[in-house]
Amino acid sequence: MDLIQAAVKMQGPSIRGRLRANVVPFGAEKVTIVHALQAAQTCLSTMQTDPSASAKRLKRSIEEITLITFIAEYSSILSKVRQLPDGILQLIFLHSDLHGYLYTGNRDSEVEIDTWHITSVCSHWRAILLDMPVWWSCISTSITAGPLCLSRLELFLRRSKNAPLSIALWAREDPDQYQTARPPNPEIVQALTREAGRWKYLSTSRDIELASLPGKHFPSLESLAIASTDGFGKIVYAPKLRAVSLRNVHRAQLGQKPAFALQILQLSANMGSGEMCQPLLSLFPNTIHFTISTKYKTPWRGLPDPNPHLSVRTLVFLGHEMRAYCVLEMLDVLNLPNLERLELIDCCNWDFRSIDSHMKRSGCALKELSLQSIRIRGPQLLELLRILPTLEKLEIIGSWQIPNSITDAVILGLGPTDKPLLSSLTNWVMHGTYLFSTDTLLHMLEYRFGDGKQCRTPTVVDIILRDRSFSVADLERFAALPAAGGRVSLEFLDEDRQ
Repeated sequence: MDLIQAAVKMQGPSIRGRLRANVVPFGAEKVTIVHALQAAQTCLSTMQTDPSASAKRLKRSIEEITLITFIAEYSSILSKVRQLPDGILQLIFLHSDLHGYLYTGNRDSEVEIDTWHITSVCSHWRAILLDMPVWWSCISTSITAGPLCLSRLELFLRRSKNAPLSIALWAREDPDQYQTARPPNPEIVQALTREAGRWKYLSTSRDIELASLPGKHFPSLESLAIASTDGFGKIVYAPKLRAVSLRNVHRAQLGQKPAFALQILQLSANMGSGEMCQPLLSLFPNTIHFTISTKYKTPWRGLPDPNPHLSVRTLVFLGHEMRAYCVLEMLDVLNLPNLERLELIDCCNWDFRSIDSHMKRSGCALKELSLQSIRIRGPQLLELLRILPTLEKLEIIGSWQIPNSITDAVILGLGPTDKPLLSSLTNWVMHGTYLFSTDTLLHMLEYRFGDGKQCRTPTVVDIILRDRSFSVADLERFAALPAAGGRVSLEFLDEDRQ
């Protein structure tokens, strides 16, 4: 206890003040605190394991509570993050910023909550963040809220200064009149539209149309997520717009072709709205990344497009689990000769032959295939891989429905067989619990990294194996895999076996 008292005396009674101001101890002061913490841990452990203490006591002793508080506070003052220079801390804070995201989804979360929490850690961090306008430039607000929300919004706008803004707008329902939409707060709308020139990323909920805002000119807008094509068609000026997500796509008239150089287009289509996809792609010929999402079983209507969409390199299908039976019928409509990457997410009851048909019709050479949480039978998976000789990257993520007997056959087909599947494959991403046996996986990797001469040597392998027990021999085989100038990343996750 003498060491603890010495530490308290050296620090003085203002330990919490030092924590707030980030006054870090050095030299002899730091050594004294380290020794005091060790002594406190020993004392606390002795108290908690004392057989004379009652096992059913409801309250800790005052001495025990004092030790716990001492350990928490003095461990914090020695934390390594407190020793980082301000410039490094700024880079860390900027890393959590929402600017620059490519996926233009619906962002209804209260991003200010994290902002407030981090500024409350200590006065040192608060001072750093107050000097970072970009930290205050991510704003999520209800457009129908009252004075309190307006006050916070104005505070964020002032502190963000001239930084580009990420805006997420949503409508708060009135609990007494759930079916009645509350009108937008004109003061909130005014405060936002005054800064329209700084809007860089904009997301709105289903209840808000961009057309309801007074301003229709967004000179800095790069990414937009909006409820429907109606509001999108009314944007007058947005020369930097590159990414758009449209929900509730329907037969809306977009009017004159906007001067947008879109590269990312994401559509969430309603029943019978597949015919909207072709005109939208034709409207934006520079689209590189195209995502289509549907929740309905209604077949897509439309004939194959004779005009090729030359720019599309990535195509993503979001099937929303069991409700999308016909999502891949879009492949029979689109003409994508330069398609390089195909992602199937939550697609069930799909027909792999539609991929083969599209490749033959458009002449594309698929290089990357991502299968995420899909339901596919073993023979279909094997046949699908056989029709993709140009595939360089294969991702199988969360496809737990595939039985071991089939996936073992797939992995063996990728490795030591007379005619290996996917001989050009160099990049694997495999996340899952029951995708393959450990021995089969190791056998395939050893062949590919070792003496395999019928296929290319892999450069990147990302594998996550969850809930497995590994023998020492397995781990030694993993460790012996040569990197071959590339990278091998193996992650073993098991909560029960650390």
